[in-house]
Amino acid sequence: MEKRDSLLGGLRILAKWRMQIIYICGAAALGSVIISLLLPIYYKSSTTFLAASPDRISVEAYFPSGSFKTYYYGTGEDIDRILTLAESGELTDFLIDSFNLYQHYDIDPNGLEASHKIQEKFSKLYNVKKDKRDAIIVSVEDQDQELAAAIANAARDRIDFLAMQMIRASQKRELNTLENNIEQKEARLRVLGDTLQVLREKYGIYNMQAQTELLPAQYSSAEANLTREQAKLEAMKTTQGIRKDTIRLTETRVEGIKKEVELLKNKLKLFNEGSAFVDILHKQYLEANQSLGDDVEHLKKLEATYNAEGSALILVEKAKVPVVKSWPKRSILVIGAVFVTFIFTVFGILLFETYQDVNWKEVLNAK
Repeated sequence: MEKRDSLLGGLRILAKWRMQIIYICGAAALGSVIISLLLPIYYKSSTTFLAASPDRISVEAYFPSGSFKTYYYGTGEDIDRILTLAESGELTDFLIDSFNLYQHYDIDPNGLEASHKIQEKFSKLYNVKKDKRDAIIVSVEDQDQELAAAIANAARDRIDFLAMQMIRASQKRELNTLENNIEQKEARLRVLGDTLQVLREKYGIYNMQAQTELLPAQYSSAEANLTREQAKLEAMKTTQGIRKDTIRLTETRVEGIKKEVELLKNKLKLFNEGSAFVDILHKQYLEANQSLGDDVEHLKKLEATYNAEGSALILVEKAKVPVVKSWPKRSILVIGAVFVTFIFTVFGILLFETYQDVNWKEVLNAK
């Protein structure tokens, strides 16, 4: 019952002061309308894009082989990297310098706090967010509609440039590492080639497969020929009527064949001594040459990938010149001002009516 009486009493008080409440709220409405009309008009322009996967600009993507699968859209890490770049000071400084925003925002660039002021001003008008579908939205507000769209598109392009710089830097490090490896392998290959040449000359080994079959055959053939000639010579010596010149000629041929057999024997001995070393070194040379060839081929692919056009973003929508203002929302400002004024007015009236009979001097002086 007391609560109802209290409520009715409050309503009676408000009814008593209704005209004053109407006048005050009307004044607040009129004032907020005038103020809202004097506020500068801002337009918002936004561009939307997705983070692309670095796989799209990798060697495997340009030169596919095997079962490699290219992912076109970036992961959470790629999105975070793009968001970090979009909110970086490097991007902000680039946009401020590119569009001469000190002059546009009427800020003295030589002022003591000029850098802080321009950063604070721009941060209020520049916004980056990720929507529920993982798309990244860059928005710019400005009184100049065309400038808002230009800054938003320039921000997106610069984000792409900075992201590509990071990817290119990684590729450049890989290029430098690969070039150093190639230089080392070339030097090792030269050493192997020179050593192999020395061993070939030392052991007389130039064609391992051919000489493996040819030298034993030549040696066996020479020995058989020597045996035949020696037998023939012995027969000639015991046979009557053979001229001495013929015998000497045969003896000379036998000596020549002996020297040939000895030479082939020495060659075969050297071949057997050095074949294992030459064979091992030859295989190492072939393997090193193959490895070098693979690296050179990979280097060409990496260079082609490094120099190819690429993008770290997938554009969804460019920023367009806005035609509808984004701020101020005059109706919301007026309604909000009237509502706040009404609340405070009602509270003040109720407070005044409730305590108007209190002698505040006695309350304050009472001990």
